[in-house]
Amino acid sequence: RSIARSRATAGVVLASGCHVLAGNPAWAGEDHAWPADITPEQVMAVEDKLRIIGVSQDKGVSRSRRTRQAPPPRLLDPKERRVFDVAFSHGHAAHALSEEEECDDEAFATKTGDALVEHIRTTPFRCTDRLFSTAASRFAAFRKQNMIDVAEATTPLATAYDGTNSSNIRELFLFLRAGFFVEFYEGDELDWSEPDDDIAAAIVGALDAFTDNAHFYDETEAHCAHALSEAVTLMDSSVQNARYLPEAKSWLERWDAALADTEGASRVVFGFHYLLFRGHLNQEFVDATAEDHELVRILRDLALGDWMLDADVEYVAADSGRELARFSRYHDAPIHADVRDGITSILDRYDMVGEGRTIWIATASVAVHYDDCEVYGICGFEAELEALVLSIRHECSDSVTIRAQDLDAAELDEACAVLADGERYFHIRLRTERTPVADDRNSALEVVVFADSTEYETYSGLFFGNDTNNGGIYLEGDPSDPENTARFIAYVATWLEDRPVWNLAHEQVHYLDGRFNMRGGFRDYRINTHHTVWWLEGLAEYVSLGNDNPAAVDLGRDGDLKLSEIFPVLYSDGTTLVYRWGYLAVRFMFERHRDDVDTMLDFFEDGDYDGYLDHLRDGVGTAYDAEWQTWLLDVASTEDDTPDLIELPRRLSVDEGSSSSYRISLAVAPSADVEVDIAVDGAGVRVVPDRVAFSPQDWDSAKTVQVDAYDDDNAVHETPTLVHTASGGGYDHVRALVAVAVRDAAPEISFVDATASAAEGGTAVLRVAIERSLESATTFGYRLGRDDDPATFDADADDHGSGDDEGTIPAGETEARIEIPIHDDDEIEPAREILAVSLDLATVPDFAPGRNPRAAVVIEEGVCDRTPGVQDALRAGGPCEAVTVADLADQYYLSLAGLLDGRLQTGDLQGLTGVIDIRLYDNGLATLPPGAFADMGKLRYLYVNDNEIGELQANPFDGAGNLQNLQLNDNNLSQLPAEVFLGLGGLNRLELQDNPGAPFTVTLEWSRLRDFSVAAGVREGAPFDMRADVSVAGGTSSADSVTVSAGAITSDPVTITPDGSGPVRVAFASVPAVPDDECHDVPCFQGVEAAVGGDLVIVGDAGGFARVPTSYTLPAAVERRIALADLFPDIAASALGYSATSGDPSITEAYIEDGMLVLSPTCAGAAVVSVTANEPGVSTILDLSVTIVEPVRMSIPYFPTASDSAGLQGLMRVVNRSGHATTLGIDVLAD
Repeated sequence: RSIARSRATAGVVLASGCHVLAGNPAWAGEDHAWPADITPEQVMAVEDKLRIIGVSQDKGVSRSRRTRQAPPPRLLDPKERRVFDVAFSHGHAAHALSEEEECDDEAFATKTGDALVEHIRTTPFRCTDRLFSTAASRFAAFRKQNMIDVAEATTPLATAYDGTNSSNIRELFLFLRAGFFVEFYEGDELDWSEPDDDIAAAIVGALDAFTDNAHFYDETEAHCAHALSEAVTLMDSSVQNARYLPEAKSWLERWDAALADTEGASRVVFGFHYLLFRGHLNQEFVDATAEDHELVRILRDLALGDWMLDADVEYVAADSGRELARFSRYHDAPIHADVRDGITSILDRYDMVGEGRTIWIATASVAVHYDDCEVYGICGFEAELEALVLSIRHECSDSVTIRAQDLDAAELDEACAVLADGERYFHIRLRTERTPVADDRNSALEVVVFADSTEYETYSGLFFGNDTNNGGIYLEGDPSDPENTARFIAYVATWLEDRPVWNLAHEQVHYLDGRFNMRGGFRDYRINTHHTVWWLEGLAEYVSLGNDNPAAVDLGRDGDLKLSEIFPVLYSDGTTLVYRWGYLAVRFMFERHRDDVDTMLDFFEDGDYDGYLDHLRDGVGTAYDAEWQTWLLDVASTEDDTPDLIELPRRLSVDEGSSSSYRISLAVAPSADVEVDIAVDGAGVRVVPDRVAFSPQDWDSAKTVQVDAYDDDNAVHETPTLVHTASGGGYDHVRALVAVAVRDAAPEISFVDATASAAEGGTAVLRVAIERSLESATTFGYRLGRDDDPATFDADADDHGSGDDEGTIPAGETEARIEIPIHDDDEIEPAREILAVSLDLATVPDFAPGRNPRAAVVIEEGVCDRTPGVQDALRAGGPCEAVTVADLADQYYLSLAGLLDGRLQTGDLQGLTGVIDIRLYDNGLATLPPGAFADMGKLRYLYVNDNEIGELQANPFDGAGNLQNLQLNDNNLSQLPAEVFLGLGGLNRLELQDNPGAPFTVTLEWSRLRDFSVAAGVREGAPFDMRADVSVAGGTSSADSVTVSAGAITSDPVTITPDGSGPVRVAFASVPAVPDDECHDVPCFQGVEAAVGGDLVIVGDAGGFARVPTSYTLPAAVERRIALADLFPDIAASALGYSATSGDPSITEAYIEDGMLVLSPTCAGAAVVSVTANEPGVSTILDLSVTIVEPVRMSIPYFPTASDSAGLQGLMRVVNRSGHATTLGIDVLAD
């Protein structure tokens, strides 16, 4: 069944339930962006899973981030792809329960050394096969020493190998493969991780001995089908793809018509193709094949093997073309020209829709993905081919469209009729009222029908990216996406005389079930953990087949499974258990316990799969096991549908004193008149009429029943059940239930005020009121905190007493007071804390919650807590002097400036998990110890400036990976360790100035983001003109490009080269609004954006001197001081004299003071300032262009790349000397 195959693959590979395969994958190019929550390992595993089953799927994702591949499950027999039963968890064939019970799984966990090896060799193959996923002992079995012992024991057996599996060496290879598989997917449970040199050495020893054996190239079934096929797969699992390239080439070159008659040999060739496919994930393999022209020739010749056309092994030629084309990705490799020639010869030899089409499509689908499609003339061939193949389009209805390859008008009408009948019956049986679940926008279904199974296997994977190792597949996609297309892909059952669309009704149920019953997408069903498989497949079988399923009924007669044993079924348990037993379980629940089915449907519709699981385990559990056994003996397979009563809606709400109604109808035609008696189980309502009747003539006309709710004097919400019992016409003893909720007009109870306040040491007073006075007293409870948590908001249990926990409103009154004592705890806390108080509505069930069922008490803190900062609190003495670091764990801001007396050791700050901003300046610190900030994962602002730090030890910032602002200026640093900033990927401000080694040649170990933004504080609506001068100060750099945009205006890109610069200009007549939200202690801005094209790499030049800027832009009325030593680097270190003159003092004055050039702007404009440096006999004049603009407020995130030393230091100098957050080379001009 299709959903088992497709969803099985997606579910296990993507533990999060990702919708990649069970959804509507948007296969794109090499740089296709997958959803953010999917890891590279998961992406690779999906592609690997596709390739294992032989799908022509090469439109995957870039593998550049991946150096290790997921080990493959057991390889499928390539000649039996379509009928092979793909199991859910790892691609294994499932086994009957009776067989599984014979396996001694525990022995794998308890035996070691020779005993373990002997157990593996003498255990049935299928028992070792279970270690891939189902055996609970698998984690203990694959301990590191066990892997080494088994591999080393395999080596002498490989040396003595006689060409048969007489020594059971195949079972040892399988065990080792399973170890790699479990390590990849569940490695946290093992004591080793890949790569492991010890395990690798042992396995290579065994494989080398096997490949050196004289029987390695035997072309017998006994050799190929057993030991060799397992060994080839182990070569890939152990990531030895490059090592065994010679063996792969030798076996591929041996492939001919004679060898093709050996069935096991086809597995071997398939395995070596697979080894090549996944070798591209390993750099050693890529390097080893870069000049391997022999491999290119072998693959080309195999793909051009005409003798394979229209034979069972034509897939070998197709796989060869596919693997040849995969090498086209390496455009600079020496083999690239040969690869292109080979691809061209294949595409020239065969035709897209004619002879050799599977080979042509396999080759073209990879080449178009990795190479220039224009070289081969195949650009857009997929769309062209899809239009040719699926040329028929037929609208069954507004919600169903059929796209077909070869259906005539009668066959299309028949398919539409099947879909229409199935949809009608589904809505009747499930009582959906045709109302979709929330957020489901899959309003239409596209049914794709290929001419036969071969056409399906040839084209479907290419067009839609799905696995074709099945009988059809439903791709649900993301049902919440309005642009999504729900699609069922099928083929015509040509082996049947009436040529039906195979599995059409079954797959339609999956669509309807997902749209009208089950909220969310397939991943939300959590098939691995939440026991939903029996429902998904059992319902599809039951609704599509009705009561006509003799194979399942006969199975139930002879079987001994309990109902409770079917609920946890997984796809890996096989076709029989999933589909036939699933069918029986669903049918039983519908016929005998429809009320439980309705309850489960309620959970499904809400997307509450946890609630469903609880009901299945606790509400159903084993309660029906005995009844189930009796039912299995009585149930029959018949073409007649099961009589059933259909009530719509099946849940009814009615206000006290009012009325509502529902409809009741019969599911199938009766044989005679039917009467339905309606009884009320409970109180509060009556029904009119209490009996309805149906005749064989009007059985499909619904009857309306009115429900009247009594108006009583209590405040109780009644929940009666309407019990329907039918008789006559074949409906004897058929029962159905309708649940009614009567909403009582109960009086409200509420806090009078939503907030109250109290000082530490005082009492908080809250008033509670009811809507109207009652004749008796009303006692209510209340809780401190929300959801029974005493520590809510930012108060904790030490801040308050318990109070009385209940209060009483006297008879005839409407209000009461509750009092809560507030403690003076002497703890360091915020200036105010808030305590939550909630009414315990369970203590007043006759009342409805009013406007304020909760209240907040604002606690004004005591003297210690009101201290403005921790620094003052620590110095104050008195009741606060005992404050420790542990008391400060949850503080947002912490200042320890001037308090540490030169001492900071590893562990001193342990426990400060909540601190975001810490000030450690002015402490005389000489170093930062390793792991000083290990507990501070939330830390964003770290100030360690103005200390005596002379060196940074290794990894001083480990654990503080979220740092954004790091200040190390004004210390004694003369050099920086190479990896000192490793892991600080979010850092956007780093200050290193005023250290002896500044400006540093800094190697930053993080990556600059591709975009940054500049927000200018210009009045909204004013004209704006901005020029960004981008330059590289000294050293060398790669070329870079920059564009600047504001709103819809974008500048032309400017290319920046070493020691070059380029202006980009953005201007607009009216400035858009710029948000100014406060972020901690600096404003947050969004405004003009600059997008950086490439990754800029900068290193300092040999002299360590940055290029002198010759122009300055200054805000008006802000003095600028420039070090003369920066303007005139004096290598000889001789004494210099300086003078300065301004070309226009009305714009800016210029003078020399204490070794600094001082620019004192007076008004907006431009002036030239001449600075002269004199030493005996030498005079140098430097002219500086100075532009004065009106003050502009700016906030500039700056994200440096690795080695961005010069650019970073330029930024830091400007920040330090001007006092403004601006960046080097950015001028902001405003009129």
